Amino acid sequence: MNTKTVNKFLFDGKEDCFDEHIKLSIMHYEFMVEQVKNYICAFTEEGSYVIDYGCSTGKMMEEIPKTNAMYIGYDTSTLLKEGKRGGAEFTREDFFNVDIPEGSCSVISSIFFLQFLPRSKRLCALEKINKQLSNTGCLIIAEKVHHNNARMESVTQTNYVTNKRELFSDKEILDKQQQTINSMKLSTESEIMKELRIIGEPHIFWKSYNFSAYVVFKK
Repeated sequence: MNTKTVNKFLFDGKEDCFDEHIKLSIMHYEFMVEQVKNYICAFTEEGSYVIDYGCSTGKMMEEIPKTNAMYIGYDTSTLLKEGKRGGAEFTREDFFNVDIPEGSCSVISSIFFLQFLPRSKRLCALEKINKQLSNTGCLIIAEKVHHNNARMESVTQTNYVTNKRELFSDKEILDKQQQTINSMKLSTESEIMKELRIIGEPHIFWKSYNFSAYVVFKK
C-alpha cells in the first residue's frame, strides 16, 4: 500500500481510512489493542456491562470474543455505524449523556478518549466512570502524555516525528498538529497517574513514545 495516496488526516467519513491512520501514526498500536482485548476478556464478569467510551469505528469492541455480558460502544463520531454487530451494540451518544446503572460495569475501556475532553470535565468523567464500575471492576485506558522531564520530552518527540516522517509528509504532520492543538488536552505522566488514582492504582502495560496504556482496578 502506498501510504501517500490518502490524506490520512481527513477521513471523509471512511472508517477504513481512520483505522489505517491510527495504525500508521502510533507504533505498536495493534499490539496494544490486542493487549486491551485480552484484558477485557480476562476481567469481564457475567451479567455485567462492558463499555468502550470513544470507540471510534467500533472495530475493537466488535472483535472482542463475547461472553454472557452486555457490550456497548459509545462515540459521537459519524464514523461510528449505530446498531448491533459482533455481539455488541454501538450508539452515537455524548459521554455525559450516557446512563449506565452505577456499579454495573466490570470493564470500561477508554482508548485515546479522555485527552479530548476539556480539562474542566476530566475529573467529572473519571468520577462518573468510577461510579459505573463494580467493586471489582477496572478501567483500561490509553492516553498520549507528556514526559515529566523536559529533556526526555524533547528527545522522545523528536524520535516520534522522525518515525512518522517515514510514513507521512511534513505537511501532513504539521497539519495534524494544527488540527489537534486546541482539541487535545494532554497531561504529564504524573498528572495522569494522579487523575487515575480517583479510581485506583494505575498499572502501566504498554508504552510507545508519548503514548501509554494502563489498567486501573477500582479501589
